[in-house]
Amino acid sequence: MFSIIALTLLILLLCVAIHYEFLFRLSGIIERARFPARINVMLAICLAIVAHVVEIWIFALGYYLSLHFTQLGGFIGEQPVADIWDCLYLSFVCYSTLGFGDIIPVGWVRFLVGTEAMMGLVFIAWTASFMYIQMERYWQTDPRRAGR
Repeated sequence: MFSIIALTLLILLLCVAIHYEFLFRLSGIIERARFPARINVMLAICLAIVAHVVEIWIFALGYYLSLHFTQLGGFIGEQPVADIWDCLYLSFVCYSTLGFGDIIPVGWVRFLVGTEAMMGLVFIAWTASFMYIQMERYWQTDPRRAGR
């Protein structure tokens, strides 16, 4: 039990740091860029998606480690979870809180899966708030929108 809590905490702190740094650096990149407003917003969206995918990969590696190197539980379902690609699929489903239900965690690894779902929801909202601020800033300064 202590192992899964430590692994979850480590992954959570790493993902928070990554997400913060991505958004912080992204705001600087956008501010310095000399692109039209709509390009800045599209660039921000693409780079924010990269941050989410990096975080999903980190959780996938956590699933893979817990599956192959610990006795923290496993996964059951229609197809066996055997390799990193299965763990990546599970991580995408959990992070997005889509939850198809074709892979079911059993044992202590459920704590890690639940944490990813909660964290994904928070990070997606965090990114949406960031994007709203960016869009508000650049759409107000776009000369084509002046006077509306």
